[in-house]
Amino acid sequence: MLRRIHHRTSVGFPNGEIFSVENTPATPLIKAVLEVFAARFLAMPAAIRVALPGSTVDVRGRDYCETLGFSQAALHDLPKIILADVHPGECKIIFVETITDEYQGRGFTNERKQKVLSLALATGITASSVLFVSAFRDRSQPLFLGLVASLAWGTCVWFQNEQEKLLMFSDGQAADAPSLLGHRQSHSA
Repeated sequence: MLRRIHHRTSVGFPNGEIFSVENTPATPLIKAVLEVFAARFLAMPAAIRVALPGSTVDVRGRDYCETLGFSQAALHDLPKIILADVHPGECKIIFVETITDEYQGRGFTNERKQKVLSLALATGITASSVLFVSAFRDRSQPLFLGLVASLAWGTCVWFQNEQEKLLMFSDGQAADAPSLLGHRQSHSA
């Protein structure tokens, strides 16, 4: 009798914890967001929520989300990755959509951004404390090229294969870039 072998991947959280997660098509991108993006672009990164697409159980986060004021019902509408930059005096909540195929997320369109923002505002989080990032594997992939025109102004895009870069869809708020990158701008490539 043959047993199905489940391959697992070790993922490092920003606080140094290592978790073993099921290897799915989204796992490498999720791992890169947690291990590379968070360390490069956030001063004091923390993982608030991490859930694998298709999973009913969060690797981390239901209790943290509830502490922030999100209801159990709201969890269904929140992105699978929520990070925080807990730098003293200027805590930011970063909602991250990982887009690995046409069935797993559409990135932060205006509609998606407004829905998540309204859920955050309902908890008492201010709009100036919220950032939105759509993460893709590669900017030359057809999936990104097909979605780029629908991504919302006031959001960012990060590419796994260009880890030191962040594409910003500025909506005229020149202060947006320093507020996200302010503590990590001196990172060397």
